[in-house]
Order: sequence, then structure tokens, then C-alpha cells
Amino acid sequence: MLRIIFFVLAFTLSPSILAKCLLNLAAPTDISVLSSEIKRLKRAYRRINCEINIHPMPAGRAIRQDNLDTTIDGEVVRFTNFSHIVPDFIMVEPAIAHMKVYAYTKKNLHSPISWQVLHDYSVATVRGYVMIEQHLFNHPNNLAVTDSAQVISLLEKDRVDFAILPEPVALFTDETIHKSHPVLLSEPLYHFLHKRNQHLVAPLSKALQTELDALKPH
Repeated sequence: MLRIIFFVLAFTLSPSILAKCLLNLAAPTDISVLSSEIKRLKRAYRRINCEINIHPMPAGRAIRQDNLDTTIDGEVVRFTNFSHIVPDFIMVEPAIAHMKVYAYTKKNLHSPISWQVLHDYSVATVRGYVMIEQHLFNHPNNLAVTDSAQVISLLEKDRVDFAILPEPVALFTDETIHKSHPVLLSEPLYHFLHKRNQHLVAPLSKALQTELDALKPH
């Protein structure tokens, strides 16, 4: 009998038998454009015996909840400098996506578009897209709204001259709208975890790298 109890305790307390964890992650409302990244992230978490729940919400609201609400354990993807905005969140390497930001317009401009050129036009972007907001910080006519659908609507209705959006979410139905060149911003995207989950960063980083390596041609 004592031998049976000993083996039960040894099995229960073994460090290789990890308790399953469940994390709540904030994601952009345009979650459909991240379907591949989310699937990859879920597989990586399962490698370390964890599951994740995805909570789509506006980017600006997510930042407020990250700072004030203990129910959010991490962000699916954010730009590199996100920890400067939300200090309690830790970047998990490697990058799991790459985002390119363009200016979209109905105007037929033949000269290259830059942040400086945009200063002379009205623009719209999504509140909480931190890297874009930093470039538009001193812009005299910048309208920041809740999500990309509102940005798209503003441009389609001629309320602004340019829509500043990451390429995957720029889903316009108006055929007169085109993408300006060159790219305004090209940055890697990383997964972020709250510091209370710091013990997961190293094993998750390894699991993510395994998932990314599996995508490489052999």
C-alpha cells in the first residue's frame, strides 16, 4: 500500500507533468487577417501544455485593458515598441509576422508618398496602432477611429484624403482607391505576455521557433 502511495505522489509531483494553463489574449478586431498567425500561436502554446482564448477588441481599448485589467494575459501581436506603451508586457521572440503600412487614397499623385508629404493632407487611421500614431503625432488633420472599417468608410465617403492602414486590413470595395508607394512602415510583429506569465516566455519562444522552422523549405 505504501509503495502505491509513493508512486502516485511521485507521478503527481513530477516536474515533467505540468498543469495545463489557460490564457486570455487580446487581438485586433480585424482578427481574420491573423488566422495563420493565431493557428501557429495555438500550436506553440499546446507544445507547452497551454490553451489560449482570443478576445477581439479595438486596439486602443486593448491598451487600456492591458494597463488596468488583470484578465488579459497577453496580446496576439504588436509592434516591437509595445512594451514602451504597456511596461508590464514582455515581448516574446521570434517575430511571428511582418506588417507593412501604406497610405491609401483616391488621389492620382505621381510623387512618392512619405510621412512628411501626408502632413499636407487629411488622414485617418486606427486608434491604438501605436507605431502609426507615433508618426502622425504632430499631424494637423489626423482622425483616429476605433477600427479599420471606419477608416475605410471615411476614405470611401471622401471624408479624408488618405487612409493609413496595415496592408492586410485595407479591404476596400471602391475600385478608385489605390495604394500609394513607397511603403510607409515595415515592421516585424511579436507576441506579448504580461509579466505575471514570465515563466512561459522561454518555453514559448522555443515552441514558436519550432513552429516557424517547420515552415521553412527543406
